[in-house]
Amino acid sequence: MAFAKRVAGPLAALETAAMAGAGALLVVMTLVATTDAALRYAVNAPLTWSYDLISLYLLTGVFYLGLSNTLRVDGHISVDILHNRMSARMRHASLVGGYALALFAFAIMTRAVAERAVEAYSNDEAIVGSLLWPTWIAGAMVTLGLGLTGLRLAHRTVGHLLSALAGHDVIALPPLAGRNGDL
Repeated sequence: MAFAKRVAGPLAALETAAMAGAGALLVVMTLVATTDAALRYAVNAPLTWSYDLISLYLLTGVFYLGLSNTLRVDGHISVDILHNRMSARMRHASLVGGYALALFAFAIMTRAVAERAVEAYSNDEAIVGSLLWPTWIAGAMVTLGLGLTGLRLAHRTVGHLLSALAGHDVIALPPLAGRNGDL
């Protein structure tokens, strides 16, 4: 478990910071939407920029900054019908394949979004609305979220590979559905 603790601690700290950022963006989103609705119905003066801010930046940040932490706490939907019939070693081995494929996909996505965000920043690209909204900001948040998730996927890939080879848990297996009263 030395590997898991040595790598997981700093990674979890980054994920916690990203979740704090996502939480702050969610609070801002709630405040902006509430203020917009109150102004719209109370004095017929909505915030003309609120929809753009929420849809371009806040919602994007909440989703992508929370992605890796959700994986860390096993909060994503998973199909584990076959895992109920596998030994722990086989479960580790099967998870290596799944996490490695996901890591490959996330690496491609992270690189593509990062390159696009840098290009948007270099070209000073913006979406025209009630204000000019720079597009690189959303790209930076997506890159950060995808990159952090890629690190978590790499951690899980290596951890499950070491567990499968060693025959004992180097990294914990995700919980199975149908155990402990779950459906």
